[in-house]
Amino acid sequence: MQAVIQDKIDNLNKPKGSLGRLEEIAMQVCLIQQTLEPSLAHPCHLLLGGDHGIEREGVSVSPREVTWQQMINFTRGGGGVNMFCRQHGFKLRIVDVGVDYDFSIDHSPLTIDHTATPEEAHSPNNRQWSMVNGQWSMANGLSIIDRKIARGTRNFLYEPAMSEEEFNRAISIGSDLVDDCLAEGCRVLSIGEMGIANTSPSSIWMSLFGDIPLKDCIGAGAGLASEGIRQGIRHKYEVLAKAIDNFRVKSEELRVKNESNKQGSEGNSDSSLFTLHSSLQASDSSLFTLHSSLQASDSSLFTLRSSLDEVIRYFGGFEMVAAIGAMLRAAEQHVLILVDGFIMTACAIAAIRLYPAAQDYMLFTHCGDESGHKMMLDIVGAKPLLNLGLRLGEGTGALCAFPIVDSAVRMMNEMNNFDNAKITKYF
Repeated sequence: MQAVIQDKIDNLNKPKGSLGRLEEIAMQVCLIQQTLEPSLAHPCHLLLGGDHGIEREGVSVSPREVTWQQMINFTRGGGGVNMFCRQHGFKLRIVDVGVDYDFSIDHSPLTIDHTATPEEAHSPNNRQWSMVNGQWSMANGLSIIDRKIARGTRNFLYEPAMSEEEFNRAISIGSDLVDDCLAEGCRVLSIGEMGIANTSPSSIWMSLFGDIPLKDCIGAGAGLASEGIRQGIRHKYEVLAKAIDNFRVKSEELRVKNESNKQGSEGNSDSSLFTLHSSLQASDSSLFTLHSSLQASDSSLFTLRSSLDEVIRYFGGFEMVAAIGAMLRAAEQHVLILVDGFIMTACAIAAIRLYPAAQDYMLFTHCGDESGHKMMLDIVGAKPLLNLGLRLGEGTGALCAFPIVDSAVRMMNEMNNFDNAKITKYF
């Protein structure tokens, strides 16, 4: 199929290779869809919200309540993600996977007063949310899809962020959301996030999965750059380094216990490998049965034997794991995935570690301004389309890059070839 696609690209009425990256994008989309006439029909954007227990350690200046406040702002169309979804025709799905808030409480219909007391914020004059078909809805606004697993993850400084059951639920939630998009004919998916402190688990995943020193993976995050950047980053590093140390101890204890239980049984595989045998389910059918192995590094940060899913669930957020599930399901269903931002790139790397072929379905759209994002992209050899210095999150970089992808698809579908145009092919 690749040779046939390349032949069509080369015979469009243009000098060979003259449309550069557009030709590469066209090739990728055609291969994903296995067609010479690709489509970007019914583009969907998932905005996944969740809070993080590690936020309690002061790793972000932005307060925890900003997560739920922004989620409500999105329902009113006031976020950056809303603007770009409207501009480029994406259907926006706002999903509560683990926000530390009850969205059934009243809120001001127009603005959120950050100085208001709880009594003022929830006064009878404010508008009431209603639950309709599993979604919190506000009149004349978008809905928040209720898939809440818990009100935030646990603090991974002391314990795993989520249980194995919660991990599996988050994977399934992401997968099911993609199925909802597919039912509407979606052929291109972008994913964004809202979760204060989610740069912290992203930095840890970057360090462990990329064998990169933790200090090189930590940036200012949301707000730390505005006041006391050096002190803030130093504190963030100390907290995350301690969390990794605690994880290593717990994992080693578990390994010793498991080794003891296996005495007399079959010999273990090469101790230099981390092996994952995990079956992830979407809807009522098996999503993927994964048999991935990860070579252990000699890094002082990551020398233990540990399964990939253990690393993901120990540090990850509910919205991040749901994003992984969404990416894997989209790849399985041959849907183009637009990846943007520090957090979503971390999720993409985790998905690729679980299922390496998933990368073929991903288009990395933007290199953000967050420290270490370029290094993270280098882990998987990604060439982002844009470098606009964005660090808003929400998947905004992916949405901004969509017109470029659209141009590549239009090239395949609308541009004439040499024969039809009766132009001499001179190469």
